Amino acid sequence: MKSIIHFFKRALLKAKIKVKKMFDPIAYSRQKLDPIQQKARTVCMRVLNDPDSELLYSGPYLDRRYVKNGDYFIIIDESGLKIVNHVYSYDVSFHGSHNTKLKNFFDLKLNEVRLEMENEIMLNVTHSLDNIIKNLDLKTKK
Repeated sequence: MKSIIHFFKRALLKAKIKVKKMFDPIAYSRQKLDPIQQKARTVCMRVLNDPDSELLYSGPYLDRRYVKNGDYFIIIDESGLKIVNHVYSYDVSFHGSHNTKLKNFFDLKLNEVRLEMENEIMLNVTHSLDNIIKNLDLKTKK
């Protein structure tokens, strides 16, 4: 019975993907990257993997993602990737799945930073609660 349900869920998922591909073929096409796009993607991935990078998301209206690492600034938006330094600027266009993959990778890295910050905040809260308990114990002993 479970295999039949799995079969129908899988068939429904395949049908949904096929319909999406029909209405937005550019987003789902597999285009090869030219050498400049490959180099820009490599730079972006290395900067994103660097723990010293600062990440910022502008929100759903602009849908831009900003990365700062030393003198390098990277902007990921709908049209592609911008790599800026004080001396030079590269504007490399990415469309379809390549742009989506870059955005998703950025979002994953930003989520990791957010989770680390939440853990740090919660760790401080538990220490604060321990201090409150100690203070209350000291007051009751007096």
